[in-house]
Amino acid sequence: MTFKNIVDGVHGFTLEKYSLCKGFGEGEWFKGSNNFTVGGHTWAIYVFPEGTISDKTHGGDKYEQGHVYFGFHIRLVSTKSDKVLLRFKMTILHQSGNDDHWTQSSLHLSPVSIAPLQDSNFPCFIDREILENKNSSYLRDDCIKIECTIGVVGPPDTRLISIPKYCNDVGVDFLAMFKSGEGCDVVLNVRGHKFRAHRVILSARSSVFKSMFAPSKKEIIIGNVEPRVFKALLHFIYSDTFSEDEKCLVDGYAFGAGSVSSTMAAKLLAAANQYDMKRLESICESHLWRSIFS
Repeated sequence: MTFKNIVDGVHGFTLEKYSLCKGFGEGEWFKGSNNFTVGGHTWAIYVFPEGTISDKTHGGDKYEQGHVYFGFHIRLVSTKSDKVLLRFKMTILHQSGNDDHWTQSSLHLSPVSIAPLQDSNFPCFIDREILENKNSSYLRDDCIKIECTIGVVGPPDTRLISIPKYCNDVGVDFLAMFKSGEGCDVVLNVRGHKFRAHRVILSARSSVFKSMFAPSKKEIIIGNVEPRVFKALLHFIYSDTFSEDEKCLVDGYAFGAGSVSSTMAAKLLAAANQYDMKRLESICESHLWRSIFS
């Protein structure tokens, strides 16, 4: 998973006199590092030298039961911070000079949310038997060298995202398909004027049209609507707008005075009623109402 706006930082420190930490007590901890800053927040590393004695409730089958582990907690020290999204990696350096370091990481996981004075941890970081093994170079001269990598995840940069307030190309695309005749499967014959159309679109927009179409009928005769009115009706069915020829788009969906006569509006209202086009009915009624009382 990829995250943007991550501020990374690395803090290294040396835990000296490790032998004095033994016998500290199971679950007891102390502050192992100085405070350090990453992403505008102050952090500190706490050490659990006795760590967690692993069992089914602490690490489950992943760890050897009955073994004592050396663990770390990372704490958000900043008391005035809000919750912080955090990913981190803890490393005990191999002091022989090679890269065989002991690491546990959450950098590949989703960030965890951490509040001020709260911790995120690796309680079973390394088995003490491995850490203290004579052939191991993790512990040398009674010292452990530790490195912590932190990634503080910031909020998304919304400036990179531009979403138009309103963008509807569906009507434009459907209208283009109507005008081109692509995929048309029915002919509407209106007083000798033939309009090619799509059954599925007309059926979806009008229950009356849906009831008219039979699979075997390739042409429908329509005689009670003027061709110009029917053409405006089809334009609205496909695009939910009116054509520029009618100059209907004034003040939203109103038919602006002087653009379309009340006679045209009345005829379109009758057609909308006949073909069960409720939205078109409301638009025409609104225009006629204003025409009467203006």
